Parts: sequence; C-alpha cells; structure tokens
Amino acid sequence: MKIKKVLGRVIAGTFLSVMAVTLAGGYTPVENAVAANVEIRENVNTPLKDGHILVGVKGVDYTSKLADVLKTINDERYKACQEGVINPATGKSLTPNDYYPLKIGTLCTNSAKIRAAEASIYLDHVRPNGEICHTVIRALHGSDFGLGGTGENLAWYSEKNTTISGWIKEKSDYVNKVSDAVVGHYEALISTNYSYIGISSFNPEDDTQAYDWTCTEATFAGVDTEVSTLEDARNNDVIAKVEIPLSKTFNQSIIGDSIINVDDEITYECVVSYDNMQSGIKRNKVYDCPVYDKVTWESSDESVIKFEGDKCVAKKLGRATIRATIGSGTGAITISKEILVVNKNTVIDHAESLGKITVESYEKPVLPKTANVVLSDGSKIAVDVTWDSYDEEELKTNLKSNEFTVNGKAYGYDVKQVIHVNAAKVVGLRAYNIKDGNKYDFIEEVRTPSGTEPSLPKYGYVSLSNGLAYIACELTWDKTDDYKTRDGGTFTLKAKTPKYFNTDDGVRSFDIEIKLIVEPAFITSEKLEFESKTLKYNGKLVLPRMYVTWSNGDNSYEEVTWNLSTEKMKSIKAIISNTNGGSFKVTGKFNGKSVVVKYTVNKKSIKTSSSNSSKVSSKTTTKDKTTSKVKVYKKGKILKDKYFVYKVIKSASRNGKKAGKLKIIRLRKKKLKKVTIRATKKFGGLKYKITVISKKAFRGCKRLKRIVFKSKKLKKKYKKRYRKFLK
Repeated sequence: MKIKKVLGRVIAGTFLSVMAVTLAGGYTPVENAVAANVEIRENVNTPLKDGHILVGVKGVDYTSKLADVLKTINDERYKACQEGVINPATGKSLTPNDYYPLKIGTLCTNSAKIRAAEASIYLDHVRPNGEICHTVIRALHGSDFGLGGTGENLAWYSEKNTTISGWIKEKSDYVNKVSDAVVGHYEALISTNYSYIGISSFNPEDDTQAYDWTCTEATFAGVDTEVSTLEDARNNDVIAKVEIPLSKTFNQSIIGDSIINVDDEITYECVVSYDNMQSGIKRNKVYDCPVYDKVTWESSDESVIKFEGDKCVAKKLGRATIRATIGSGTGAITISKEILVVNKNTVIDHAESLGKITVESYEKPVLPKTANVVLSDGSKIAVDVTWDSYDEEELKTNLKSNEFTVNGKAYGYDVKQVIHVNAAKVVGLRAYNIKDGNKYDFIEEVRTPSGTEPSLPKYGYVSLSNGLAYIACELTWDKTDDYKTRDGGTFTLKAKTPKYFNTDDGVRSFDIEIKLIVEPAFITSEKLEFESKTLKYNGKLVLPRMYVTWSNGDNSYEEVTWNLSTEKMKSIKAIISNTNGGSFKVTGKFNGKSVVVKYTVNKKSIKTSSSNSSKVSSKTTTKDKTTSKVKVYKKGKILKDKYFVYKVIKSASRNGKKAGKLKIIRLRKKKLKKVTIRATKKFGGLKYKITVISKKAFRGCKRLKRIVFKSKKLKKKYKKRYRKFLK
C-alpha cells in the first residue's frame, strides 16, 4: 500500500482573446509598505463594484529568474518553428522564418503580478470580483483596444518557484491531435498572436489549500513595451490588494488592544477571511485579510473613547464599544469590539480556558482572535491572543483523527487551544491495473464470454476526502461461477483490500465492487436424439430432442419446434393405425435450421401359434418388452422432467438392483411458488436417488416461497441452505 497526492499539481486551461488595437498608458503597481521588507502590491485602479471591498492577501512572491524562464519558453518556440508544428494562430505549419522570441512586457508583467495573487485564492480565469481575467491588462492599458491578442496561462504547483513544465508537456498531445486533451497552454507559448509575456508566481499565506500550491500566471499580449531590466529570482513577502465580494467573507474581526489607558491613541484594523466557495480541489479559504477600503468607525460612548481621524483616543476610565461598518448599503456588515479604559496599575488575574475547535483533514483551523481575561477587580473582557506557531503535520490526518494543542498568550497570560482534526472520509473505491508502464487503467466493468473466466483488476484505489489516495492495494476477489452462466447477464463482483487501514474504529479493509457482464453462450454443435425410428402398429409418436453443446462447455437437451398441424397429425395417425404399416416424415426447426425425422410403421402382427406355444411366445414377448424399456444413462448425462434438469452422477445397473444417483442442476419453471423434491426418480425404466442439489438450482426463482423435501436425508443435508423455504 502506498499513499500519494492525487492532485499535487493542477494546470488550468488557457484563456485567450484577440483584439487589434494600439498601445497606450503605463502603471506603477508597487509601493513600499510601512512594515519593513513587505511590499504592498496595488490592484487596478478601477471603482469597486457594489457589495465589494478591497482586502490584502498576504503571501510570498516566488517568481524565478525571468531570463531563465523566458529562455525556456523561447527555446520551445524555436523548436516548434524548426519542426513545422501547426501554428494555432493560422492553422498552418510554422517555418524557421516564423520564429521570433517573446519579450517581457511592462503591462504583461504588472498584469501577471495582480493575476497570480488573484488566481491563488480564486482558482480560475475569472477574477475574484467576477470579471474575466483580461480586464486586468485592459484596465492597466486604459482601453479595451490596442493590445492585439491577449491570453492567460495558469498553473498551480507545490514547488516554490515558477514551474511551467506542465505547459510544455502538452506538446505531444497537441502535435498528435489527441482528442479532448488540454493543449491550450502549449498553444499560447508558440502562437504568433503574441509578442510579449509577463510571468509571476505567488503563494498565499494563511490559506487552507491542502497542498500549499504556488500559482504561476502568464499574461500574453500582441502589443506592449519591453521592460528595461529582467528581474532576478524573487522570494519576498507581499500583501496583494484584491477586490472580493463582501458576501464571501466570514470571521470578520477588529484587531487592536482591548485594554487601554487614558490618553492612549490606538489605530484599529478590520480583518476578514475569504471563502472562494469553489468546489472540489479548488476550494480555498484565506484568513486575516486586512480591509483597505469602505470601513467607517464609531464609538458607543465618545466620552470614554472617541475616534479622531484614523486614531481612537481614550478619554476617561470606563467601557465603550467600538463598531466598524464594512461596505455600504444593504450588504454592509457591522462588527464590534468592547474596549476597557483602565488605570495603569490595573492587573489581569488570569485567562479563561478555550473550547475545542474541530477541523477536517488537512484544514487549517481558524484560531480565536480573542480570549477572555479576568481583571483584578473581577471584571472580564475579551483581549487579543498571540498564538505560537505549530507543526502543520498535525493537520495531515488520513483515516485516523488527531488532536493537539496550540499555545498562545493573552496579555502575557498562557492560553491553550485544543484542535481536533477529523479523519478523512473515504470518497471513492475503485479497481485498476497498470498499463503502459505507469498509467492507471481504472476498471468499472469486465466483459467475458460465458464460460471464460474473466481477468480481474489487480489493485485497489482508495480515495480520501483530503485529496489523497491509497494505491497499490492488492485485491482479493470473491470466488464466483457467474461467468459460467449460459444465459449471460450482469453480475456484481466483490473484492477486498488487505486489512491494514488504521482507522478510528481499528484496523480494517475495504470492499471494492465492479460489474461483470457475461455474454450469452452460443451453440457450437447440435444433434438429434435420432433421425429415424420404427413404430409399432398403433404405437405412440415419439419426437426426438436436440442434444446441444454450448460455447461455455455445457450440454443439454433442447426441444425442437415441430411442424405438426391438425391435418399433419390426422395423416400420421392414419398411417400408424394402418394394419399394413407405412412410413412418414416429420419436419421442424431448431436454431433457425430445418430438421427431418423419418418414421417406419410395422404391419399389424397376426397370432397363429397353439396354446402351449402361445404361452411360450407370450412369456418371451414379455421378457423382450421389459428389456426394451430399460435404458442405462451414463455418468454426466443431462436428464429432464416436467420441473427439473438433472445430471447423472452415478449410473444405475441394467438389472435394476442398484439405483443410480442424480444431481438437481436447475428448476425449469422459474415462476413456481412451491416445488417438491422427491427422494427418487425413474428414467429409462431404472430408479435413481436424488442426492445432490446444485447451489444455482434455484437462481432467478424470485417467486419461490416453499420447498418440500420427500427425503428426510436430503432435507437434513440442505436444511441450512434452504431454511427460509422450509415451513
């Protein structure tokens, strides 16, 4: 068993648009932050939409050395021209004369820096504010026109650098025209629609993405101005401003001291958490984003606390509540924080304990911003908590939950937060084989002709809700004879993984199911029981059955459809009852073919012997008659009566002294509600004991309610198997 990251890397589709216009405008997106070594990265300077706010997303710029990245891309463009790869811009083969290198563009670079941050928290070519990605470079440019063709590539990788290998690997599928393959990234790299490119890689902090992906974004344009200097590799802290809907925020808080002294001047800050509300692996939440716009402040008692510009001033001893309104209109959100103004000699007695927080596997917990402390005068107030770092490996549960403690300080006093991490849920159980060296061939159904044992997948794949999966779990399949079913059908095959999964309920295994589709058997040979027969005068018409061999190895006697109209039967009866005998033919059809049986009718015999000789003759005739009725069936012979199909498992002796033995194979009439199984049965004038019943004898008999055994020995033998039918 191995466990792997199922989606350790994701590459999103390329989004392209083409416009023919001219270049204009410029942009300086970065300003120095007050905090040392932190870059505040502006977004485009466009009015916020109604119900939206501007927040800061903390992260790290991991963009690799641009000269190296650009050389890799231009090498691919050169190869495409030398090899005659189809130009996605024209649909014609590229030539060596078509080659020109892409340049790093000013607008493209500024757009890439904004979009890398946006797409790191909202994993799509649509921006977090709902607009299409191209609106960034157009806003920077100052017009929807003048950029030529524009395009965007996105990739999310665990590596802390600019990783574009996935885009280049699409070349094989593009050249070979693989149906439904993702090839748009490679197309953008080699297209003659573009002359400029900008590249940036951004990794957000304080987010819940399980694999800590770095988002790499490339913006393409046909028209731009080349940057004067290519940047070296970056590894610097950034706060990127992003426009988001206020409706997708949660955990809104006011950050700042809760206990202050008279004349203190405090600057408070609003922070929110953002949930992109995307599905599956794209789901991401980002915590503690400072709000940069649309915040208004007020105090519940301005005699205690009053806002003067950006500062909150403590006027006198007492309590007051400060309120911050984020946004405006009906969608605005108001949050509050209680502030206590105390003398400088007021002390804290202790901090109160916190409750337990429960999170899902790999999910980062939202630690409380505040904890209650008890003051020396007995009053309580919520104060900000500073939390210690913790080992994020504690969050990486699989099938077994985990619990750990995070330590922190509230005004110098110890506080502890217990985190319970739920076990991941099993969300998929699949069977697979390995093909072409390393590709997974997932198998949901297996087809096989009746009688041919199917080849079943070797491994199990157990998918978890945290995006991981157990692989290479060798499967043990339940034994079944369903593949031998002559009529074919669809069945369920079950397998078990090894019992080595450590869960909260102990060590266990998992069941994996696939469908088995059995194709019906077909006839390989057929032969009538007889093709000619002699009948006695006034004898009974005996019609032969067809002895059939099936493709699955079964043998059976099947009925022939005979052409016996009323007129035909009158003709036959006339010949059989004719004292002079005669002959006739009976025709029929089986399996679409015509069959013929010839009959000869003996003349009526006339007795002329004396009484003595008559007695002797009568005795002799009786003996001959008895002998002629006896027929010995060999082991393996299939026999039928009105209700059952039997198989001879031991022949009877010709003299009748030793009875044979039969096995019931199946019930002929599957709609019966009640069946009686006798102790013995006669075939060919000889006695057979019924000693064995096949496991499949009553398969498909959905209406069967009761089985009556005439043999106590047989009933005792099968009492356990058929207990629900014994009343």
